[in-house]
Amino acid sequence: MADYTPTFTITNTMLDCVASISEKIGKMSALKNLEAKPHLRKNNRIRSIYSSLRIEANSLSIGQVRDVISGQLVLGEQKEIQEVKNAYACNRICKKIIECYGIRSAIYKHCFDGKTRT
Repeated sequence: MADYTPTFTITNTMLDCVASISEKIGKMSALKNLEAKPHLRKNNRIRSIYSSLRIEANSLSIGQVRDVISGQLVLGEQKEIQEVKNAYACNRICKKIIECYGIRSAIYKHCFDGKTRT
């Protein structure tokens, strides 16, 4: 085994490809872990919506946001409850766009709305 000489030489391009493949495998593994635990994904979505609305001065608690998303009755200002519903609907639409077209298309659509900027 000590006398073995490979028929190829390892180049920087090859190492870059191996690193890129390893990174993509890691991302896929992380996504599979989230898919295996849908409650984590749902909780993260609720926290994200709550945080975004909190920045916009929405006074609903995270429990109330969770209840609005679950379709339960919540005591609060109608405007704030509607903001939660709208944010959740927007979140679902963005998720579908990313699933159908990929993240790059979603970013392009968000930034340029399909128009070329000069």
